[in-house]
Amino acid sequence: MSNKGKRHARVVDNLTMAREVEGAIKGDLVRDEYDFVDHKADDKVTLKVLFDNHFLPWAKEDKRTWRNDRDLYDCHLKPRLGGKALEEITAFETEKMKLAMKKAKNKQGRPFTPVTIKHVVVLLKRLFNLANRWRIHKGAPRPRRSVFTGFGTRLPPSWFPPVSISAPLGACSPTNRLLPPNDTHTSAMKPCAGPW
Repeated sequence: MSNKGKRHARVVDNLTMAREVEGAIKGDLVRDEYDFVDHKADDKVTLKVLFDNHFLPWAKEDKRTWRNDRDLYDCHLKPRLGGKALEEITAFETEKMKLAMKKAKNKQGRPFTPVTIKHVVVLLKRLFNLANRWRIHKGAPRPRRSVFTGFGTRLPPSWFPPVSISAPLGACSPTNRLLPPNDTHTSAMKPCAGPW
């Protein structure tokens, strides 16, 4: 059916029902009672819908720690970000949540530990990554970067400083030994100061 250059389509079971629906829509259009906005699907997916309808059923089948994820979501993410659409959750919102968790107290009256805050942020990152992978999140694709910025200094990209392969061998040369060259030590292997 078309009206004022716009095509309106509805799917029904048989031809007689299609004729009845078309007549009803035409009557509503004549009276200007037909609202096209009501028949549109909501494009925005909230964090609550993502967690309850998509993540939790998947986690129950594929993860052993799904109860921990559910508890972290219920206690921390749901009250702060549960009703927001995925497009509305920004890095600024994540930082505000982290600061609020640092200042808040747990059931024992102590502040939340940094590990608890990290687990919550990792769960949020996991939800976003799965929403992108399952194509639930219709926004711009988010780069695979860490949402969690840490509580202080970040670890360097390499745990150890760059050392060539010959460096440990050269470290045990006679000039780098701990014992003087004219010692009375009887062992064949002398301790040496290496780069470690």
